[in-house]
Amino acid sequence: MQFNRMAFSVFSNVSRLIKFCFGTSSPSFSEVLRLNTRHVHVRTDETRPKTGVLMLNMGGPSTTDEVYDFLRRIFTDKDIMDIPLASVLGPWIARQRTPKVKERYVEIGGGSPILKWTLIQGNQMVERLDAMSSNSAPHKLYIGFRYANPLIEDTLDQIEKDGLERVVAFSQYPQYSCSTTGSSLNAIYRYYRSKGFSNVKWSIIDRWPTNEGLIDV
Repeated sequence: MQFNRMAFSVFSNVSRLIKFCFGTSSPSFSEVLRLNTRHVHVRTDETRPKTGVLMLNMGGPSTTDEVYDFLRRIFTDKDIMDIPLASVLGPWIARQRTPKVKERYVEIGGGSPILKWTLIQGNQMVERLDAMSSNSAPHKLYIGFRYANPLIEDTLDQIEKDGLERVVAFSQYPQYSCSTTGSSLNAIYRYYRSKGFSNVKWSIIDRWPTNEGLIDV
């Protein structure tokens, strides 16, 4: 019950952010998205998407086999720890921590649920966007995790292949920090610095918790 109330509040706030990003009127409180926990689906529309919403987060290992790589990416991220010999110490720390962290994930079912819930929330969000903002539709959900699959870099490859006109980078972190949202945005910057020119127009929502409507909700 506590999670459902929290999710309801988050989606209420998202509707206000949609108004900010797309210039459309937000739905009434009673029209806010309901969380459907019965299934997870990915949009399979054949229509070429016009606008993408890239939901950014740190992610989590979906299985215990992914724990080491997840930790290694964290401990070698200079936005978190800029230490000497990070390329050596980071993997070593990850190896030491992996057995204990695996045990913790086993206790909650064998992996992180963050991808499942991001898919549920994100797919319903883009469905609402399609209904609210026909001028920027069709919209497509993309998920970019900093330390787990789907990785930001792999998702950006797909965005470029899809030939979108515009993408909104939507940070899901509950606060802004150079080591959370900042690290994800830096990953996007490094990707395009290495790849070169892109036709995609980018917008960023990096501090949704500071949106004035959130406290009202």
